[in-house]
Amino acid sequence: MQPRPPEIFPGEKGFALLECAIVEYRNRGKATGCPYAFVRGQRRYVDLRDLSGMPRDAFVKVDDADTYETGEGESKTP
Repeated sequence: MQPRPPEIFPGEKGFALLECAIVEYRNRGKATGCPYAFVRGQRRYVDLRDLSGMPRDAFVKVDDADTYETGEGESKTP
């Protein structure tokens, strides 16, 4: 009897924040089977193991600090 491989769960290796650079992308991740549906400009976290199966020209990696919520505003330092 062969041992069963451990079940894959999302985020096992970490996530990357991606922004869609094409009109539309719909596919499932090769490693996790998670469905990914994007439209241009939409940002979502993607399991790092699924990145190898995604077209490189379709997405731009975004830094977590570069989100829509951040921006310039009043300084709250004394």
